[in-house]
Amino acid sequence: KTADNKTEQIGFSIGKDTNDKSPTFGKNILFRSEEGGYSWRPMETPGCDNVSQVAMFDDTSVVIVCNDNEIKFSSDRGNTFKKIDVPMPTGKEIFYSQFMVSNNYIIFTAGNHQLYYGYLENGNLIIKEATLFDSDNREYGVNNNGQIFSITTKGIYRSQIDKSKTNLDWIQISPKDLFGLSYVFKVFDKNSI
Repeated sequence: KTADNKTEQIGFSIGKDTNDKSPTFGKNILFRSEEGGYSWRPMETPGCDNVSQVAMFDDTSVVIVCNDNEIKFSSDRGNTFKKIDVPMPTGKEIFYSQFMVSNNYIIFTAGNHQLYYGYLENGNLIIKEATLFDSDNREYGVNNNGQIFSITTKGIYRSQIDKSKTNLDWIQISPKDLFGLSYVFKVFDKNSI
């Protein structure tokens, strides 16, 4: 805690730009707090007219979604951002409900429910396209161990992020034929969902 009893904890949030002299007036911009939410200040995100998602890996690494179709990454607490190359068709949007960070891993979907995953390596964010086992995917989640869970109408599946592989191997971990099961779920620590 600081001398005035405020928590020294960094956090990010998205809010509307209310500065009518700003080029991003009325759009969603990134805010940062270094006092556990006691005060917030707008952050510079060049080339990003609209911030739609924000997530933190740790106290220094943060990732944002810009203009609905770009990933930008900061390794210096949001002071500077760089665009991350994503093997995604131009014009495809990143889905808000399918954007999740856990420990050193990130997953998100874009376009026609295509799954992407990423991980931190030597201070950089690496993004890869995941090979899907089923075109009828509904929801995804990732845990701190890099396990990805997917729920479909055919069951719940699990895979493991492997930095050395392009394709992910999926195994079914639920009874078959869960027709109609398509609700959001949360991945907890270890193997729990």
